[in-house]
Amino acid sequence: MIHIIPGCLLYYTLVKYLDNIKDVIYFLFWIAIVNSIVAIFQIFGFDSLYVFSPENQAIQGQHLTVTGFMARSYHLMYFLIVVFTLASLIGRKYQIVLAIVCSILLFKIKSYALILAFFCVLYFIWRKKSILVSYLFGAFLITCVSAFIIIPQLRHKIIIRLPAYSVLIKESFVNPFKGYGLGTFDLISQESLDTLGGKETTVKVDSSYNQYLKLGYELGWIPFLIICYGIIRYFRRFELNRVVMTATIPILLFPMFHEVLRFARMDILIIFVFALLDITRKEKNYESTSSVRR
Repeated sequence: MIHIIPGCLLYYTLVKYLDNIKDVIYFLFWIAIVNSIVAIFQIFGFDSLYVFSPENQAIQGQHLTVTGFMARSYHLMYFLIVVFTLASLIGRKYQIVLAIVCSILLFKIKSYALILAFFCVLYFIWRKKSILVSYLFGAFLITCVSAFIIIPQLRHKIIIRLPAYSVLIKESFVNPFKGYGLGTFDLISQESLDTLGGKETTVKVDSSYNQYLKLGYELGWIPFLIICYGIIRYFRRFELNRVVMTATIPILLFPMFHEVLRFARMDILIIFVFALLDITRKEKNYESTSSVRR
């Protein structure tokens, strides 16, 4: 996890001194394009960026084969979906390009969490343009439920997370007021007797598979909920930019299935999106009395 003080300083610097958000989004767009080009080469086997050691061969197929410069496939798609959402602030043509790229790479990476995030973003972008979009999104959700029942691979992804969820929930409620301390979950390898499929087995939990449960464990549920309430109450006072609000969908949805805060590249992206919420909020207040600084 990125250190809290540098993270706060980054947030403050962006909100205080960022004068042109479009320039930053252009920069992110071209980073996305370069990473996508590298990822496409990786699909066809042209990859000299990463050397796979024996200990990470096991996760190579899902996590490490189509990564761009992001080291993990999921991180690349997470970044692309967020930038795709923000791209409408610089022009529809940029958003269309990233929509095509996201669609291509999602078929290769096959992350169900990211597919769900991408379709949720598409729904919030297009829902006011056609009632057909609402029906299609409803059909997509029904398909997701059916897929969970039919597709063994998807069921397996859920089942392997259950021991981690069980350990985190039980342990976090033991100490809900102060938790166990930031970073403590990563420092220990938890072993727990867990009942799974009617059979009691010893399960080794080395990943939380859910950032929110991990924060509840480390911070304690009471402090965690107080922090969430403070953030929501702060932003509810203002009229927020709809595009940036839509960009928070993958930011908030993907951590339900994976850890993100222990990777600095993800932390910086999250800080940037929430800083944009603050920046565009200030722009709208300023517009009401004068002109926009952007």
